[in-house]
Amino acid sequence: MEREFINKVLGQVRKRMKSFEVPGCLQSRRIEGMFDRDDEMHGFKNLCIYIDTALADRVNDISEILGQIDSYIYGQEHYNHTRWLMFFGCKPDRLVAPRPSKVYQAIRASAWRVIIASSIAKNPSTGISLIPRLHNPGSINTSFPGRNDMALFFCKNKDVCIPEEQQKNFMAIRQRVLWLFVEEDGVMEMDTNGFAPAVIPACNTQE
Repeated sequence: MEREFINKVLGQVRKRMKSFEVPGCLQSRRIEGMFDRDDEMHGFKNLCIYIDTALADRVNDISEILGQIDSYIYGQEHYNHTRWLMFFGCKPDRLVAPRPSKVYQAIRASAWRVIIASSIAKNPSTGISLIPRLHNPGSINTSFPGRNDMALFFCKNKDVCIPEEQQKNFMAIRQRVLWLFVEEDGVMEMDTNGFAPAVIPACNTQE
């Protein structure tokens, strides 16, 4: 993974960081045993990560990007965010997701690599890059990207699609998303211009 590309990604992460109020005392991240009373924090409340299970051969690159993002956020002493790791391309009606992670330190690329590789191995790709939804209803392992969050989508290519009934939800988060694609030549590129996935019309299942 080229450093120039990593820097471009981090630059876009910085642009999307939010300032928001956090009530109550917070454990200081600088001095052990001390508490901060900052009313306003900067960063993200949640980082929602969506990965196409067709990217089994790019686990190292994805892990490196996520590790660099985590290191950047915590290096700047920003808000402690929760990471929601979700996979698509393996189930037609729902996301596959392990438990979300909220630790008060950066997650290294090696740790990302283990969990991503394991999840993809257990949920092989169907060959269709369909993102069925942004959040599984009733699930405690997925989260809809809110206004103080950022969403990252790692896709096999730009042939990714969504169900028609989910189009409104995707349009609602358009400005807080980074799309990353693997091109035919194997080079990873990033879209910062509000990429919109193709829409699959709803099927009439009534007889």
